[in-house]
Amino acid sequence: MMKKRIAAGIAALLMAFAASPMPELAQYLPLAAPITAQAANVSVYSGDGKINATLNTVNMTITLRPLSAYYSGMTSRTSYSFDLTAYKTELFNALKAQNSSVSPDKCKVIIMPPTATYFSTNFPSLESVDFNDGFINEVGTSMFAGCKKLKYATFGSSITSIGQNAFANVSSFVGNSSSTLQLNNVTDIASGAFSGCSFKSIDFNGKVKTIGSAAFGNCRSLTSLSFPASLTLIDMSAFTGCSLMTSVKFADNTNISLIGQNAFSSNAALKTIDFGKGTKVKSINTGAFQKNTALQQVIADGNTSVNSLPGGLYYMGVDVFNGDTALKSMNIPSTLKRLPNRAFSGCTGLTTVWFGNRSGTDSSCEVIGSSAFYGCTSLSSVILPASVTTIGSNAFQNCSALEKLVVSDDLKYIDGNTVFTDNVESFAHNRIEDTSTSDAYDYSSGNTFSGCTKLAILPRADMNSAESSWSSYQN
Repeated sequence: MMKKRIAAGIAALLMAFAASPMPELAQYLPLAAPITAQAANVSVYSGDGKINATLNTVNMTITLRPLSAYYSGMTSRTSYSFDLTAYKTELFNALKAQNSSVSPDKCKVIIMPPTATYFSTNFPSLESVDFNDGFINEVGTSMFAGCKKLKYATFGSSITSIGQNAFANVSSFVGNSSSTLQLNNVTDIASGAFSGCSFKSIDFNGKVKTIGSAAFGNCRSLTSLSFPASLTLIDMSAFTGCSLMTSVKFADNTNISLIGQNAFSSNAALKTIDFGKGTKVKSINTGAFQKNTALQQVIADGNTSVNSLPGGLYYMGVDVFNGDTALKSMNIPSTLKRLPNRAFSGCTGLTTVWFGNRSGTDSSCEVIGSSAFYGCTSLSSVILPASVTTIGSNAFQNCSALEKLVVSDDLKYIDGNTVFTDNVESFAHNRIEDTSTSDAYDYSSGNTFSGCTKLAILPRADMNSAESSWSSYQN
């Protein structure tokens, strides 16, 4: 009965690879009703009735919304400089009269358009905008989304945030006359902020901390990226579909908590990802680098001899490198405990895989997920770490060149009822399962090594035999 429970538990573990991770904190806390703070908004108008100011007393943000009357007579302009300093004292005093906590030093000021499509509809000739009044801190949600002629924007020192979809789908937007998006003091870029824009490069100016989902998605003129050490988070699809981007460089000693789902996926020209020296990444989510068919180099700590992921990695989602056909090698960090489903599926050029050091003795990896190396037709030899106790279904299916697989002496579980004959001996593994109740997680196919016609499986106890003709693996 104990074996049955262990088998069922491991099956459930394997299926968990198919799901995206819960937020980091939620993985360690019991489920409970969320505690939400209710915003107590305070709203005032300027004396001329042209500007509405709303204070959110929970996060102490002030949203300024100049009404259409404020822009009267200006809609034919090709350039516009936002300057609301003339209203600053009046609006702060009016808000402070209703909430004594209001202070210019404590409140973040966000500018919003009168309506979501106001500028795209009413400023048809707008080509450039300027935020240099020292008062506004954030360009608000959908501020210039869809403006057909907007090319340039200048962000003064007070601008620290770009709101959701602020410049979304402005295909004419190139940042400045050099086709560079100059972000100056911007630290936070919200989801979709610059999606579909046409600048060629981005100057983060050493300040950016967070990049939201799809923030730069489908920026098809972007050719390269160089991130500062201040960066902590790249959300899902942040740079997906940047078809001309050839390289991504992280500053040395960067500490990244998350590279989100599909963050750099489907970038057909991407060849090199350099994480810099000393960089740590905690989580790389589902498909973060998948479908990058030109990707050849993944550099960590300056090591260009073999592709490597940065240290400190504790979670990797499914499909991270799925379909990266030009990728030839990968050193999987010793800190990673589970290699997820389809991690390298379809990487037809992959010849070399290491877990930690070459022999895998320092690796903590326990599970090789389902279809992890499915269809890696150039992979000839793999040493699995001593810590690996579980190999998922289809993990090495159709690895037609695979000749040697060194497995742990403690290998307990191969998903499905796997039976095959390799070129050394007959091998069979029958999973013990509880048939008295239905198993919601029993989707195993038993094809773990199907199509591996040259395969010999060796225990780690026979490492000398495993390494006797290892030159093909090293090359």
